Amino acid sequence: MPEGHKIHRLAKDLNQRFKSTRIDAESPQGRFSKGATLINSSVVTSAQAWGKHLTIQTSKDLFVHIHLGLYGRFKFSSAPGAEAGETVRLRLRNNHSVFDLTGPSCCELLGLKELQELHERLGPDPIRPSASYEEVWRTIRNSKVPIGKILLEQRKISGVGNIYRAEALFATQINPNRQAKDLEEVEFERLWDWLVTYMRLGVSSNRIITNAELTKEMMVYGQEKCPRCQRRIEKWDLGGRKMFACPNCQK
Repeated sequence: MPEGHKIHRLAKDLNQRFKSTRIDAESPQGRFSKGATLINSSVVTSAQAWGKHLTIQTSKDLFVHIHLGLYGRFKFSSAPGAEAGETVRLRLRNNHSVFDLTGPSCCELLGLKELQELHERLGPDPIRPSASYEEVWRTIRNSKVPIGKILLEQRKISGVGNIYRAEALFATQINPNRQAKDLEEVEFERLWDWLVTYMRLGVSSNRIITNAELTKEMMVYGQEKCPRCQRRIEKWDLGGRKMFACPNCQK
């Protein structure tokens, strides 16, 4: 499943290609035919990301809400584009570009009220300028849940996935099993600041970068040895995903 930086990059690319242009919309697969008909011939106002959720606003005050999930894929091409395959859930086209979406876990049409309800269910997103660590801290500071699990709870923090949580906790030397209530506020602020810096870097570079000084792209995720102390990286299930951490460097 793509992490939040990928969705923000997708929103940026959609804005570059479609913002303020009139679109043709269709659903070759047929599962989004009603929605495509409703937004057809409208103008794209903007595309925005919040965590792992993408919304495309149209001039008809309707929002296409997309969550890629595990199997969602997208592709840009030059107009008019090749004939759409039968698996394409949504195709958007203007005079210059084509956007094809296949296999998302969610592709639906929302009104403004429904969009607001969606955003209310999501925690602050480190990539969004309006987000701050204080809002998250107020929510988790008394929690007995391990911080490594909380980082994947999209209602608490939006957009962080398995790679970013492992790398962020290693970079800030925090053991994933520590209960959130046992963290000092300054520790969480440092963790948040790391996420803000490197997730935004992921948007601009269109890939996950967690430490430019290392020859390997990842510090601990998917690694066998710690780059600091050379101890073996421990791996276990936490929050339904595989956690990677150094037992020596992360206390």
